[in-house]
Amino acid sequence: MNKAVSTDLFTAWQRPKTLVRGLKVSILVGSVLLLINQGPQIYQGSYPALWQIFLTYLVPFLVSTISSALSEVHHAKTLDLS
Repeated sequence: MNKAVSTDLFTAWQRPKTLVRGLKVSILVGSVLLLINQGPQIYQGSYPALWQIFLTYLVPFLVSTISSALSEVHHAKTLDLS
């Protein structure tokens, strides 16, 4: 089996490459979502609650990192079968 590919979800999720990719996606998608959902409020000079901003960035990060880790685990198991 390829040692660079993990069959353990938590190990795959902790890989620096996965976390960095998730951070990049979170910054891009989170910023777009923040502008779409809170743009008018920000434009008027008031700001959303910090928990709303936090969740706006957290959700894309989690979706990206979990899907990357699941894909890696699936790929590793597929390699084991062949």
